[in-house]
Amino acid sequence: MEAQYRALVESRGYELIYRERRITGGTPPATLAAILVVTTVVSHPLREHAARLASACRVPIVYLRSPSLSAVRKALDVALGIGLEQEAHV
Repeated sequence: MEAQYRALVESRGYELIYRERRITGGTPPATLAAILVVTTVVSHPLREHAARLASACRVPIVYLRSPSLSAVRKALDVALGIGLEQEAHV
């Protein structure tokens, strides 16, 4: 799925930083647009790490239970504010 996620993110003009089954430490990336956590169960360490990273980078966190491309697309659009202008004009 990483290739599909990457193509989706790049189509929005962003670069994907993909982590699977590992939480990385150290210095967070200089710029992030959003943090998407795709997992059926969110552990306390995962939630706390995502919250610290989101706070440090001042970005939203979106938790997804489904790894489907459509779920990731919708979450990415919400996190980036894509489509909100259209809904506001309806």
